[in-house]
Amino acid sequence: MVPSAFIRVPHLPLTWSGKIDRRKIREMGASFSAQQLAELRTQSQGPKRQPTTAMEQALQQLWAQVLGIDADTIGLDDSFFRLGGDSIAAIKLVAKARKQGIQLTLCQLTIVAIISVVDSPTTIPRVDHIGPASQSFAQGRLWFLEELYPGLNWYSVPFMVRMKGPLQLEALDSALLAVESRHETLRTTFSTINGVGSQVVRPFCRKDINIIELPAGDEHRLTDALQRDQATPFNLRLEPGWRATIYRVGKDEHVLSIVMHHIISDGWSLDVLKRELAVLYAAAVRGENPVSQLSPTVRNNQLSGS
Repeated sequence: MVPSAFIRVPHLPLTWSGKIDRRKIREMGASFSAQQLAELRTQSQGPKRQPTTAMEQALQQLWAQVLGIDADTIGLDDSFFRLGGDSIAAIKLVAKARKQGIQLTLCQLTIVAIISVVDSPTTIPRVDHIGPASQSFAQGRLWFLEELYPGLNWYSVPFMVRMKGPLQLEALDSALLAVESRHETLRTTFSTINGVGSQVVRPFCRKDINIIELPAGDEHRLTDALQRDQATPFNLRLEPGWRATIYRVGKDEHVLSIVMHHIISDGWSLDVLKRELAVLYAAAVRGENPVSQLSPTVRNNQLSGS
């Protein structure tokens, strides 16, 4: 590990045999507060630039809350991680910022970097995809594993919803199709072109939802069916990384199973999908079908400095 701070001591503690007493050194390090460590890690950077705008001050306060240090310790150019932050603290920071209407990504390590994006007048561009596009960094890592281990199912992200009561299958079908039409990533296939990982957004094409009848009350059959569904790998070259199946397990009881590949989804996107399905199903029941398209990948790459 590379030290993040150096502390001058009069002498190193020794054991009775004359060796360095590592236990006492650890105790010395543990005796420093988060505040002291933050000051030690950044003291070589010279005078700190302090926030001047309301947004900069709000971000400084957020960092202070998450890191447990004084806000005055944090300068505009200080790195979040050099101040003592780690990946868990960064996730907490992103969540706290989101509650205040500030969208952050973990690649923005200083207040200055965040402000440059937040204050930018650029909105997420609408992209007309003509041919293959580059994969995002995260997609590239997962695609490498897909190529290395064909047919793997390590990165399937399943969830299911049990629905009791009358279900309008046509409305649910319309809601699922609306979600697919709305989000390009649900119509995307992947490939390698000239050694570069690529993705292609396919045109929206209406298809029938898969409905499977199961014996009423047979939970073992349902569990087996769900496990088979979750274990079935995706062929990302030929099909998008998601599928939906409805299991009818009673007269007025259904189970909706959705399996997604992690290359197009994560915990946040699953929550978005669940909310949108609920809204779109209700809209379809009323005879409505709101559809729009988003294209965040290009903007994400811009924010990452690519």
